[in-house]
Amino acid sequence: MKKRFLLFTVFVTGMSVTAVELTASRLLAPYFGASLFVWTNIIGVVLLALALGYYFGGKLADREKGAVARRALYPIIFITGILIALIPFFGKPIFIFAYGAIPTLDTSVFLASLLATLVLFTAPLLLLGMVSPLAARIGFTTLDSAGSVVGSLYALGTAGSIVGTFIPVLVTIPFLGSRETFY
Repeated sequence: MKKRFLLFTVFVTGMSVTAVELTASRLLAPYFGASLFVWTNIIGVVLLALALGYYFGGKLADREKGAVARRALYPIIFITGILIALIPFFGKPIFIFAYGAIPTLDTSVFLASLLATLVLFTAPLLLLGMVSPLAARIGFTTLDSAGSVVGSLYALGTAGSIVGTFIPVLVTIPFLGSRETFY
């Protein structure tokens, strides 16, 4: 696999994580508002899903001396794309279910938005979290280069996240809408 394509892949998936996170807030807002509680759930679920993805991605990357990483990386990204594209279709029914599933309490918005966020966003973000360890395993040629490979991958993933912060907020959400931004 060409190194440039691997680096581009990490950039785009980093961009996708933040784009999904910010667009999630727009999708949740009509049902749960945009309060600190809702944002806490979004950020918490994103971090939880990424942490699980890093863990499971690392385990997967080490299978068969890295051969699984080469076979699994792009199918995982493809499945993630499908899951993200399905978010707008399943969002409303899940939001309505989540709101009805939680008894009316002072904490109902918090709990209902947490439930909805967990159901809709954990799987795709967990899979996106798997990309970095898989890409790192593919990028290693020797252990002597491990630090620079991981550093480059995380720098590009973070640069992608920065771009993924601005494009949805300044371009795609205002001009296309939330549904199209997920696509």
